[in-house]
Amino acid sequence: MVAPRHLTLPSNGKVRLGIRPRDLEVARQGRGGDGWLKMPGQIILSERLGRQVELGVQVGNTTLIVLGSTHFSESEGDAIEVQVLHGDVLVFEAGAEDEDSRLIGAYTDDVPSMATGTEHDPIRSVR
Repeated sequence: MVAPRHLTLPSNGKVRLGIRPRDLEVARQGRGGDGWLKMPGQIILSERLGRQVELGVQVGNTTLIVLGSTHFSESEGDAIEVQVLHGDVLVFEAGAEDEDSRLIGAYTDDVPSMATGTEHDPIRSVR
């Protein structure tokens, strides 16, 4: 993944992303672009909830909950891509599971209070 230059990452480069389920969506043609963080995953659960479908999507070692419309045709076991706007992602230090993690900042660099105030390249690689 890539991270904005304005974030001062921990020396080990490990971070935890804070993303609210309501901000995630299934990637679809015609919606997305540079302002989106996209993650490939696999549907492990699909449950119809009235006009929406709740999907359990395995992304790496994490299961994300994604809400989609009932027009969504993929099913359990299918590969999909989920996406979230950069501005809806917070970056935290990756501490132990049972401890609070320090907020590093917002993923997007258009949040002035999070910027360093120096000229910067908007992205850099993160492990």
